[in-house]
Amino acid sequence: MPVAGTNQTSCLPRAVRAACIAPAVAALSPPCAGQEPGDDGPSIAAHEQQVALSFGVDAVTAYQFRGFVYEDSGPIVQPWLDLELLAARFGDAAVRLLFGTWHSFHGRATDAQTDDSFREHWFEADINAGVAVDIDRWTLATRYNRYTSPSDAWPTMQEITLELSYADDWLPEGWSLNPHVLLAFEIGPAANDGLRNGAFVEFGVEPAFEIDDGPARGVEIRFPLAIGLSLSNYYETEEGANDAFGYLSLGATASIPLGSTGAANWSLDLGVQALLLGGAAASFNEGDRSVLIARVGVSVEF
Repeated sequence: MPVAGTNQTSCLPRAVRAACIAPAVAALSPPCAGQEPGDDGPSIAAHEQQVALSFGVDAVTAYQFRGFVYEDSGPIVQPWLDLELLAARFGDAAVRLLFGTWHSFHGRATDAQTDDSFREHWFEADINAGVAVDIDRWTLATRYNRYTSPSDAWPTMQEITLELSYADDWLPEGWSLNPHVLLAFEIGPAANDGLRNGAFVEFGVEPAFEIDDGPARGVEIRFPLAIGLSLSNYYETEEGANDAFGYLSLGATASIPLGSTGAANWSLDLGVQALLLGGAAASFNEGDRSVLIARVGVSVEF
């Protein structure tokens, strides 16, 4: 199946998208009245809680998830929404609640098992919920992900993910490296490749910089690089053997500010991604070991 995200989808593995959940702790909330910075007690008064909402829609040339390519023909449109709520602060640490949904609509009725003229094009509908803990520049997040297919193209799948990311300051001013590691564990009766439940790990970095002057001021450029591996049965050969290497992903993205409407900040998002696939993943791509995916989208943040 496909599975967010992460902003899961499009030109970045959802693991990376979903994973972009580490705003600076200081930006989440000021100290509440009567609390000095560094106090150890939690701050959960209603007036202190902060909300971060973002949503958008992407158009992509192919739909892949962690190296599994499920559709590369016809129009593919993928709307998504992410919500974060500040739950508590403990000195320099913050706890956030995470909620999200992600969908994929295809011009072709990809593997549809329904005769409904609308649902047959609604290939995927996902929801996720989790918790993130921010300590200084580190973020540890865990999520429950539920992947469904309104077109009945594949059975409902479930997954638990654990991600550790770091908002670094090692590089020259204006640049960041943004390393992360993601673990995913399939649960329930259905698996991503249709065989046994598996465990997956991704290691990645996302060098990024923002242009701070000139006509392109505010444009953010990123160069995501990730490798996806099977810890156990995530990528399996036809004989049922574990195929450790899933994919190598290299990409480039640009987020171009379009201006603000009240509290809403609009962006145009462009990207391209190249995938080099392992044997088991390539079997989902008609045996092709490489794929190139382009993305264009619009997003808004509050």
